[in-house]
Amino acid sequence: MRNLNVSQARKELPSLIDEVASGKRGVLVTRRGKPVARIVPFRKKDKQANAYPLRGKPIGISKDFDEPLPGLWDALRT
Repeated sequence: MRNLNVSQARKELPSLIDEVASGKRGVLVTRRGKPVARIVPFRKKDKQANAYPLRGKPIGISKDFDEPLPGLWDALRT
């Protein structure tokens, strides 16, 4: 990764973008010797598995959903 200070990066920005886009390497931009930004190639994200697989599907609730479970209170007392 190439290191440049802010003023150098400002002067060379078009060529930096071409360099990064070609995939050669990224660029670390520094201010007073401390890193402040990194310029890296843009990559499209791979299509991930659906993060919300149940979205849009019907939901059914059992008729006895709110009935107490048999033996629940006995289990909680012990």
